[in-house]
Amino acid sequence: MKLKYMMGLMSLLINIYCSVTIPTNEKQNAKNDNLSVLGLASLLPKTSSDTSYVLVPNLDTTMPYLSVISHSNGVNTFKSNLVLDSNPGDSTGTANDHIFANLTNSNKVAVINIDTSGARLMKYIDAGSRPVHIYQDPAGKIWSMNDGNSGVDNINSACSSASVGSVTIIQDGVKGAADANSASLIKHLCVGKGHHKAIFTTSPLRAFVSSITDNTVSVIDNDPTSSSYLTVISTLSLGTGAGPHGFSYSSVSGKVYISAQTAGTVIAVNPSTLAMETIATPKSGPSSASPDGKYIALPGTDKTTDTSHVIGKVTVLNASTHAFSTVSITDVSTNHIMFNSDGTRMYVISAQAGSGSQVTNLKQNVLLSYDSSNLPNLTLLSQITVGDAKAENRHLASTNHGSMAHIFVPASDGILYTVDSPSDTVSQKLDLKGSFSNAFFHTLGSAPTHSH
Repeated sequence: MKLKYMMGLMSLLINIYCSVTIPTNEKQNAKNDNLSVLGLASLLPKTSSDTSYVLVPNLDTTMPYLSVISHSNGVNTFKSNLVLDSNPGDSTGTANDHIFANLTNSNKVAVINIDTSGARLMKYIDAGSRPVHIYQDPAGKIWSMNDGNSGVDNINSACSSASVGSVTIIQDGVKGAADANSASLIKHLCVGKGHHKAIFTTSPLRAFVSSITDNTVSVIDNDPTSSSYLTVISTLSLGTGAGPHGFSYSSVSGKVYISAQTAGTVIAVNPSTLAMETIATPKSGPSSASPDGKYIALPGTDKTTDTSHVIGKVTVLNASTHAFSTVSITDVSTNHIMFNSDGTRMYVISAQAGSGSQVTNLKQNVLLSYDSSNLPNLTLLSQITVGDAKAENRHLASTNHGSMAHIFVPASDGILYTVDSPSDTVSQKLDLKGSFSNAFFHTLGSAPTHSH
């Protein structure tokens, strides 16, 4: 009797399984296509919903969309392409499951809702001229950095007449709000001229916005109880040729670190007193702080010492003593740096740089994995082959699953590469078509996330 019952159950389950239609528009990891052993549990219909996503902005002007990819059990599954007014760029996700994406060529910020069913466009908010980077502050407000046209922003008469750039500050809407109420403009704020980046401090509550053309940093009061809330309270002059481009913050020293990329220095700023200290490091780009706050890691590229070879640099700065050490990597233009959650691994992605034979010899297709458990010492563990950058800037995204991390590497070949840590192997190549240099990860209900 039991045997007859079991045979009937298995027959029913097999019939159910065979009747399930697999959507053709979902591209799944090939390693799961062939199974040598099939358990009864896997025959049951899948009822779980998507709760984590990788979002990839497409750079191809014929494909102005944001690719939405479900991430579950280490597998990426293409869900949809969200078509927008123009190509999306830097993006951030909030705890209310709203994605804010800058549309540089449309002078807009797209507000997108994301939930278990996927993503949909809710509204556009007008930004300043050429919005590039976008950030979320500790209170959940959205800050769009508007680079301006030739450094001048025409979002309002004040910014235009002063020949400066601007920041667009946006209030996130509540979770599940109607489209019209999903977000709202707070204000446009004039800052310095040129490309902007930002960082936020909580003690005191301030925003720091760099302006690469003016060689300045605007200090903005971000305390809602203050009479000077959301106004520029000070402008830090970094000196001619500083070229500020990127920030990091050390919880150990309590200081903000500005990458003065053109000058080849790092400027440490006390966020309360605004006292500055200049540290003469090798030329470097946007930095990353180690998870424990003890060290600042800075990527850099030397294109002048050897006319045939680019020499990448990774500088590790002690946040307490400001002593530093540098490692060199021939034929790699080091770009975005990312630590895993416990700081034992550090990843450095390659980008494009140089000219002539420098480009010919350049490795644009590697992700460098370092043992960073004994900083400032770095031990190279592996060079992982991924797709070419074909751009001067490329940015990583990641997620952690206990001791396992997944690193998402965008590439110019239209493929999103997933690297498993700590094995440092490419576990999946998801062909999305187009060209990418940026990606970010969002888990429903979590914040903040940022593409770079």
